Amino acid sequence: MTAVSIDDRLAPSDQVVIRELAGESVILDLKSGVYFGLNGIGTHVWTLVAQGGSLRDVNAALGAEFDAPAGVIEREVLRFAGELCAHGLCRVAEPR
Repeated sequence: MTAVSIDDRLAPSDQVVIRELAGESVILDLKSGVYFGLNGIGTHVWTLVAQGGSLRDVNAALGAEFDAPAGVIEREVLRFAGELCAHGLCRVAEPR
């Protein structure tokens, strides 16, 4: 898994196409031809990431929406972001 920090911003790869279907999403990696499925929360996180904020911003938005300990949300955001990057679906963006 790719290491990411809570202050990183992610940028979706220009080699992916995403389609939302009934609250869930399918991502196609055009480079490898591999499809990835995202559940509703994964889709929501992808949308927040694509808006250009930091993972800290994503974490704060999810913390305001879900009744879960802040540390758990942060750990899951970082894990998910790391997996997205490891699969080449996004990358750590240059600082603004």
